Amino acid sequence: MKTKLPSLVTILILTAITAVMWVSLGVYHSITIVQPASVPEEVSRDLTPTLDKATIEKIKAKIFINPADIPSTIITVSTPPPIATPIEGGIAP
Repeated sequence: MKTKLPSLVTILILTAITAVMWVSLGVYHSITIVQPASVPEEVSRDLTPTLDKATIEKIKAKIFINPADIPSTIITVSTPPPIATPIEGGIAP
């Protein structure tokens, strides 16, 4: 006859298996973790809240096209003529 393991021994074995798996998965995770990408200094630098007035004046000085000056575009779509299909008997109604 088989003897039953005591419940305390069963709990200890399951706890040991859990602890070993926990530690091994923690080591695996720490080895395979991807390091964050380094950000260049000019990207991570704070923005200044002042406006560049020279750039704003350049934008204002650019050529402005009034919507009324733009000619309207007319798109025409031609439909192809119907294709004659042969029918039985040789004469179309």
